[in-house]
Amino acid sequence: MPAQKPVVPSRLTPPEVIEKMYMQINNISQGFAIAILIDALADRFMNNAHMFSSDDFSTLLLAFTSLCISIIFWTRYYFDTFILKRSFSVRSIMWFFAYIVTEGFSFKQINEPFNWFVSTGIFLAFGFGFYALNLAEIQRKQKNKIKLNLPEKYSDTLNKYTLWQKFRLIDLFILTTLAFAGAALISAYSSLQYLIGAITLFIVLWQLAKSRDYKKFGFSNSHA
Repeated sequence: MPAQKPVVPSRLTPPEVIEKMYMQINNISQGFAIAILIDALADRFMNNAHMFSSDDFSTLLLAFTSLCISIIFWTRYYFDTFILKRSFSVRSIMWFFAYIVTEGFSFKQINEPFNWFVSTGIFLAFGFGFYALNLAEIQRKQKNKIKLNLPEKYSDTLNKYTLWQKFRLIDLFILTTLAFAGAALISAYSSLQYLIGAITLFIVLWQLAKSRDYKKFGFSNSHA
């Protein structure tokens, strides 16, 4: 009986390596951003002489909002990386680095509502850029006739996915504008910080619910 050859695991192809690299960077970066958020909360509350005040309510509100924002970008970047078969790009890497720096700075500002809204506006502007890069990647893959990781009825799902990306691009533009508008209102009327913070949290929860569209529209059901 002839000896069987040992099974050697197939090597990862370059696109798979790039995909795993992007996902690992995303996981590490978002974990680091949450660590900054926890550190900011600890600085605020882990003081024996600290007495709870109305300003602490605003801090907790912004902290929870920041956490939801992190979850939104964490999950969307993960799914988009897989679906797009994201290619390596120095521009994308540099954009991601700038994005994560602004995110960390934003999370550090939860004790200062005005600073938080300004820095979050800058951070969301980089998030806006991600959807622009996603759309450019889709066009590039279509031009080179590279199929994305989407399920059956590819053309219909691709059109739906592209439209979804465009709507999220519009969302981020509006949310970026609203963040700066919130900063301006708080600067002029500090008493509005609680109302504006609550409205901001509601909008973020709405965006978090939108992330379910990956499953709802079948974007994440690919077995490719």
